[in-house]
Amino acid sequence: MEELLVQEKKRKGKKPVKLRELPVSEKEEIYLECVKQEYIRLVVSLAKQIKRYLKGPPKIISLDTSSEEDGDSILTESLKDFKEASPAELAYRRILIEDLEKCLTAQQRWIIRKRFGIEDGVDHTLQEIADEVGICREGVRARIKKALARMRKYEERRAEKET
Repeated sequence: MEELLVQEKKRKGKKPVKLRELPVSEKEEIYLECVKQEYIRLVVSLAKQIKRYLKGPPKIISLDTSSEEDGDSILTESLKDFKEASPAELAYRRILIEDLEKCLTAQQRWIIRKRFGIEDGVDHTLQEIADEVGICREGVRARIKKALARMRKYEERRAEKET
């Protein structure tokens, strides 16, 4: 605490000073202000928790419940299916895969596809990829870094050609 700069205390245009340079009374005043602010933060946090508790558990609604006043549609019909990609997502994925084919080696393409879930929508961890390839996690990380750098350069060259 001795090395902390006094930022809260405005000393009539002077720059902040170290606590050890202040008289004891000012140190105590700053310490008390810090304790007061921390206490207020804790009380506010506790009040929020108490309000949530007093509200009770959230109301549970069945997915078979009617979602409109006329009673024709149910909630399950209005929910998006996250397993299926939209046509725009599929098109973007196809363009991305084509760009990967143009600028990366086969191993880099495979690692990027696995890491970011480009083909199957499932992101894999560095360790999972490392186990499949037979290298360490840091090797996978380095290959990803190199592949992303190559992709950036490819995009920059393509942007220059278009202008």
